[in-house]
Amino acid sequence: MPGEILEILGYPENLGPGRVRNWVLEGLEDVRARARPEAVYRRVPVELSGGCILVDGRLPLESKMLKKVFRPCTHALVFVSTLGPKVDELIAGVEEARVSEAFVLDAIASHMAEKVADRVERELTGALEPGEGATLRYSPGYCDWPVDGQRMVFSVVDGGRIGVSLTGYCLMKPRKSLSGIIGVGPRDQVARTGNACNFCKRLDCDHRRAGMQ
Repeated sequence: MPGEILEILGYPENLGPGRVRNWVLEGLEDVRARARPEAVYRRVPVELSGGCILVDGRLPLESKMLKKVFRPCTHALVFVSTLGPKVDELIAGVEEARVSEAFVLDAIASHMAEKVADRVERELTGALEPGEGATLRYSPGYCDWPVDGQRMVFSVVDGGRIGVSLTGYCLMKPRKSLSGIIGVGPRDQVARTGNACNFCKRLDCDHRRAGMQ
């Protein structure tokens, strides 16, 4: 993981100034010591109604791109995951005095939060019924899904069970938290629609993901 963090910071893997490498190594130890990964999720029905994708029978998925992705889906796995508040406290404690170190800590924590969400995704999709397939994971703010899609997520999942709440601007507290939705449906149909990048013309997008099999 140190090499991955250095690449995120713009350095070739395992290279970069010795001071930065030390910050990464020390930061990884500090974040791991304070992180308390938790997640909560629900499996809810999804239906196509009047041209809208309704999640849990009532909440519209406000994204033209994801409407295409979720068209064959019958259910959705909606989740919230977090590293917990102590990681935020760690970063805040060094932000004013040591800005560069805080930047490195923030990058480490963000990467670790993504890894936690990846693990949640693997566990959820690994428990599907025979014949079911899953779309890729999508979070509010990705593709053309507005950040205020967080309200839909938190209407389905009780983030408070793991200490995660929404601000008035639809940002999560603790900051190192992630939410998302995964569509579930017939495997062969989901394999054709489950990657929104297949419908997107932005071929140079840094977040573009490879096609599903």
